[in-house]
Amino acid sequence: MSRQTKYKVGAFRTLRGAGGGDHDTPIHIRLSDGDITNAWRIVSFDVSSRSAVATDDDVVGKICTEERPGTTGAGWDWGSNVEIAWASNAVNAGTIRQTMGEYIDKDAIIIDDVYVYLADASSATELVNYMIRMERIKVDLDTGLAAVVANKAQAGA
Repeated sequence: MSRQTKYKVGAFRTLRGAGGGDHDTPIHIRLSDGDITNAWRIVSFDVSSRSAVATDDDVVGKICTEERPGTTGAGWDWGSNVEIAWASNAVNAGTIRQTMGEYIDKDAIIIDDVYVYLADASSATELVNYMIRMERIKVDLDTGLAAVVANKAQAGA
């Protein structure tokens, strides 16, 4: 049984917050409404340190479609279908913030929940800001099933 969603096809949703103070515990974001034909696509992903002027402050993050025990925001594996977006940001010695990169698998379809892993290279306990922009899409049943099976098959890898 699926629950009613307030997001229609083509609608955008922005998710933002902070986390990653312990580097290996993800932020669990619930997206699934129980209907395998309702999906999301990531449009943008950004990370930032909590301080706008701290020098030599590098932060990184990634979004996974399954929880990945033993992984961190700093461990990027582009060969895994479970990892679908990566971002990094730095403040240089002149206190100028630079987005180092945002890398998104534009073909990735999110049917279930996502897990956001964040890390601050300068401190294991610092929180990291994140912002994710997503678009609601409709997929056929076969595409939805294929996305779920692909993620589950590689989740433990």
